Amino acid sequence: MKASVEKPYSSDENCLHISYEAGQLEDLEANGVELVDFGMTVSPQDAPDEEETLEIAFESGVPVSIDGQAYSPLEMVKELNTRAGRNGVGRIDMVENRFVGMKSRGVRGAGNDGAVRGPPPDRTVDA
Repeated sequence: MKASVEKPYSSDENCLHISYEAGQLEDLEANGVELVDFGMTVSPQDAPDEEETLEIAFESGVPVSIDGQAYSPLEMVKELNTRAGRNGVGRIDMVENRFVGMKSRGVRGAGNDGAVRGPPPDRTVDA
């Protein structure tokens, strides 16, 4: 998706996440999560009021099933994106260090990541 007047930021999507960068997101006073039109997750305020529990089984540190249903790695990511994303899980607003030595603000939507790892201990997941 390209930046536009309505969405003054760029986005990049793959099966793991959608990242949003540049434009209004460069203003650190702005709430990035409120600026972005997320594609993989809903706002926690728009999520169902009832909790949905997932039981994720791991083998050698790799998730292999959800609620007893085995999934290939790609299908696991898709299922977690669907189930976690519809519950408002996986929205992150962060400043990251780039390989080229600069810092960049990015907002990410990744239900699968939030479901498997949860919020990082040194950051707050803003939703």
